[in-house]
Amino acid sequence: MALNIRQARRDDVAALGTVARAAKASWGYPAPWLEEWREALTFTAEELDRHAVVVAEAEGEPVGVAALNDEGDQAELHHLWVHPTAQGTGVGRSLMEWALSEARSRGCSSVRVESDPHAVDFYRRFGAVRIGEVPAPVAGTERSLPVLRIPLNPDP
Repeated sequence: MALNIRQARRDDVAALGTVARAAKASWGYPAPWLEEWREALTFTAEELDRHAVVVAEAEGEPVGVAALNDEGDQAELHHLWVHPTAQGTGVGRSLMEWALSEARSRGCSSVRVESDPHAVDFYRRFGAVRIGEVPAPVAGTERSLPVLRIPLNPDP
């Protein structure tokens, strides 16, 4: 699959939300939970202004998205989603490599991720360690999200 990673544009926001929602749904969450998460999985033009957001395209179609910002010495990965049709093809790895490189270029020493529990093993492949958890109740169900930290080494 030929992959192109580029800066997201305002006209991408609807497609990026579609990718994020499809990726989240691929883990088998109940429909009421997915509906409650709809807003959090929707991209806005303002978000593109606040964060570095890239889209991964295959054959001209969005198949992945990542959003990163930094707060001083630490970057935060706000989104990393891969459409189910492209999962397992290296799109996620490419987006993560972009995020780590971008954080390094900003002078950050680590990347913080509030991870979906299903994605923890993916982040561990990039050196993530669990540093805590945050409450994330949904539809009346108590749950929490693992908080991960990925230490960055300077570019070689």
